Amino acid sequence: MAKMILIADDDPELLRVLTLEFTQAGYEVATASSGAEAVELLRLRHPDFLVVDYQMPDGDGLSVMAKAKSIVGTGLPMIILTAHDSTHLRQKAQRLGARAVFAKPFPPATLLAEIRGALG
Repeated sequence: MAKMILIADDDPELLRVLTLEFTQAGYEVATASSGAEAVELLRLRHPDFLVVDYQMPDGDGLSVMAKAKSIVGTGLPMIILTAHDSTHLRQKAQRLGARAVFAKPFPPATLLAEIRGALG
């Protein structure tokens, strides 16, 4: 059975590009366009990996990451995406268990390589 990646981002084009990249690599993909939708999918689908945007209309990716830890557990690998990179954000994300912070724009293949490193 294919590993499942949950991508939460309010940019529909980025969701489309990443979904294509990840499905072509053999992963199952679920997408959410808001933090609330991402939390609901975490409860329903229990993904193997979470990719979440830092800034979404209904909250931030850090709160989604914190909820993910309580829903799925501390072993869930996570990456946060941001258009506004900062040392402060990186530190907070790492404390919540993020494997990495990707500043937008980024090459999708680089994100895929990080996911492969975590999931095998």
